Amino acid sequence: MTDARETKLSVADFAKQTIARIGRAGQGPNEYSAIASLIALVNDSTLLPDVRGGRWLILHVAGIVAIAAPDSPPLRAGARNPLGADSSGHVLTTPPVRSLEGAGTTKLGAEDSLLIRTKSIGLPAIDS
Repeated sequence: MTDARETKLSVADFAKQTIARIGRAGQGPNEYSAIASLIALVNDSTLLPDVRGGRWLILHVAGIVAIAAPDSPPLRAGARNPLGADSSGHVLTTPPVRSLEGAGTTKLGAEDSLLIRTKSIGLPAIDS
């Protein structure tokens, strides 16, 4: 569960009827700058894009198990805010908008088209 207003991320265990908080607001390990949408990945993992922090956090069970840093290949290529993931674990992204008209504009070449890229994030082996 996410609470963007209070910058909280929690996991609920319905069998045990418990709620556990994951990480906290901040810039360090086990922390996130902002809460965005959660994206389901393979191996019962979840991607939390930390758009403000410029990184991706990989969640599994009740914790942050990996971080794709700002200098990782997908993020260096401009994939800061992913759209989703496919069944193979590839994250779907769009390239950053580049102006075709000069500085200060965001007009795309084809108004009815959207380029979607897939990025492999190299998930760690997780035993579930």
